[in-house]
Amino acid sequence: MDKGRRRRRRHPGRRAGRHLYIREDPGAIGQVIADALRSVFDYPGAMVSAIAPYAAAYGLRRGDGLGLIGWLLDVSGDREREVWLAEAAASDPRAGGSASTAEDGAA
Repeated sequence: MDKGRRRRRRHPGRRAGRHLYIREDPGAIGQVIADALRSVFDYPGAMVSAIAPYAAAYGLRRGDGLGLIGWLLDVSGDREREVWLAEAAASDPRAGGSASTAEDGAA
């Protein structure tokens, strides 16, 4: 996707973070994230950074935003999960190229 087309609108990453903080349904949060990415309101890497502080609360390593977004998109059933994870991993050298999954212990 052309990065020039990405628009910032109401900070979707912060919005997802608020939903994570109040422990809303993970499938619904995953859908909010998928909708924001699909509508090109944010970059996957920026979304990962915004939700990373909540990873430990969901049973993942502290700061594992890539693992958390992977799990949330998996729970939501979004078909573009792998594309967005690859784009997020490419934008974050700390990601190491692999995302945790629900089987890895996310609650």
